[in-house]
Amino acid sequence: MMHWSEISGKLSDRAGLAMCLILALLVLALPAPLLAKTKQPAGGGGKKSCLDCHPEMRAKYMQGTMHAPVKEENCDACHLRHGLIGGTQLRMTEPNLCFTCHKEMKNARESRSAHKPLVDGTCSSCHEIHNSPNAGLLKAVGQESCFACHDRVAFTRKVIHPPMKDGCATCHDPHAADQPTLLKKAGLCQTCHKTDTAEFKKSHAGYPVATGCVLCHSPHSSDLPGLLKTVVHAPIKSGDCTTCHPQAGQGSFAAAKDIGQICLSCHEISKGQASQHAPLVKGECTECHATHASNYAHMLAKSPETVCLKCHKQAQGDDATKVSRHAPAKQGKCLACHYGHGGQEEKLLRSKVETLCITCHDKKEFGSGPVTHGPAAKGRCDACHVAHESAEQKLLIKPQLELCLSCHQKTRDELGRFSLHRPFVSGDCTGCHLPHQSVQKGLLRKTAAKGELCQECHRKLYEGQPAEYKVHKPFADGNCTTCHASHGGDFVGVTKARTGELCFACHIDLQTALPRQKVKHPPVDELKCAVCHLPHGSTRANNLTKGQPALCLDCHKQVGQFWVDGVAHEPAAKDCSLCHAPHGSGNKGMLHTELGALCAKCHQTGSSGFLKAHQGIKPGPQSCLSCHDPHGGPRKNLLYPVVHTPFGEGSCKPCHKEGGK
Repeated sequence: MMHWSEISGKLSDRAGLAMCLILALLVLALPAPLLAKTKQPAGGGGKKSCLDCHPEMRAKYMQGTMHAPVKEENCDACHLRHGLIGGTQLRMTEPNLCFTCHKEMKNARESRSAHKPLVDGTCSSCHEIHNSPNAGLLKAVGQESCFACHDRVAFTRKVIHPPMKDGCATCHDPHAADQPTLLKKAGLCQTCHKTDTAEFKKSHAGYPVATGCVLCHSPHSSDLPGLLKTVVHAPIKSGDCTTCHPQAGQGSFAAAKDIGQICLSCHEISKGQASQHAPLVKGECTECHATHASNYAHMLAKSPETVCLKCHKQAQGDDATKVSRHAPAKQGKCLACHYGHGGQEEKLLRSKVETLCITCHDKKEFGSGPVTHGPAAKGRCDACHVAHESAEQKLLIKPQLELCLSCHQKTRDELGRFSLHRPFVSGDCTGCHLPHQSVQKGLLRKTAAKGELCQECHRKLYEGQPAEYKVHKPFADGNCTTCHASHGGDFVGVTKARTGELCFACHIDLQTALPRQKVKHPPVDELKCAVCHLPHGSTRANNLTKGQPALCLDCHKQVGQFWVDGVAHEPAAKDCSLCHAPHGSGNKGMLHTELGALCAKCHQTGSSGFLKAHQGIKPGPQSCLSCHDPHGGPRKNLLYPVVHTPFGEGSCKPCHKEGGK
């Protein structure tokens, strides 16, 4: 349960303050025992302990080596009581909670050497919290706990140092020490190995060796007798210390001269190379190499993963800013690409960039295809990639789009277009292109023919269509680039031109006929073909977006005003194109023919029935719309709802002479 001070510190607005007041009243209403923060009694006194309600915890934790508060059944030492709201909330976070009792550990972090978990404050990485079957609440028995982090191989070679059998704590303090590498005291080796005995002197070629044991010996295990390190300096192996230490026999191990000069007296290093390692030039051989023996090739002073990083800073561990790392750099195999001392190429490279990379990366896959990226063809991997690590994928020098556009300036200009292809604007150039080589023009991943490349992303346009689906020919042929730009266009849908202009490129007959039409359908005249037609395909004829007459009613809503409460003109309700041309016409209303002729196709204007219906008066050929609504009306005769009174009474003679027209 959170205390008042904690709650009020988190809530600052008026609503939060009101909530605090409510919670305060609830807290005051709780029984006094629940408010207590003192040590819980084991039982009695009228106050319940945690274990009274959670007896299963007693069975689980009251065994083996127990944490002192657990042994005392003092759960409150580490946990806050949960009260009305369940949970096992700690009073503080690790390691501050641990330091409330183990105060000496907090100060120990400032020691000359401190165990990394202690420095990081991750006590629970080694210790159990409540109880353990092992001493010291360790998670594993003895050195097994250490092997959770330290590679077992280094401690279990053929010859094992006897103290290892008693556990790491024989020599090392598990938390902190005033000696390097957590050693318990100075001169630790002399505790077991007496340096003044004849046997000891004999094994060291008679030299009065008393310190510096780990210069030649592995302190934990080795594959060589006497725990010697894997690689031993030749003079040491032959028992000749005077080569480097002339006064060694008299007990002085001072070097005769500068260490670099001593090394060069035996090791011939060419200095006529184009590039040389700085420590070599300065004679600082021990910056990289051990002087007596080493467990690493070339007698490196440290592991290959770390020796170069002493000077050449590189992100360590899981640096979130580094997305990709070159495998040799990550594995510490710097010598896979560089010479250690000198070379004829810059940066101590073993060969020119053009040939170095292909020692690992097969040239057949990186720059020898039918269509090859320029830098890859020239072997200039460094034009796009960095050598060691990068904040970008694939060791790229910079973000993919920025990198590609640094050379492809014409494509860069397309970024300013109105409509952009999603992979392009998101910087995913390799979504469509292969970065090194391809069998397709433009380094495309797949052929653009038949829409194979586009189908990778736009698969829904191709799959799951009903059997009656009619595909637009360019789309059916996979000629996507006939209408669409690859990167960006100035029109919706990444199209190369206005819809009408694109359509007229194929529908030339329509483009030719349209200017001659007196009346043009506005969408056609405005080059907005997609208002009525789907560009890829449709289940309806002519790729219409909707069937007839629903499509026309989207714009011409007044046409169907009498279709619900009235009578629809049968052709109008069936298909608008029975009477109207869809794109343009020489007749008013975009009719296929003149009005009278159009109506006469269905209505026999010379029949007796027709004349009778018109009071014996023969209407003029263009007069049908004077009385009738061509789409529908309130009554079967399709007359307009408002009529002239004589006409409504069926009397035409007041205005028309008998037999008149």
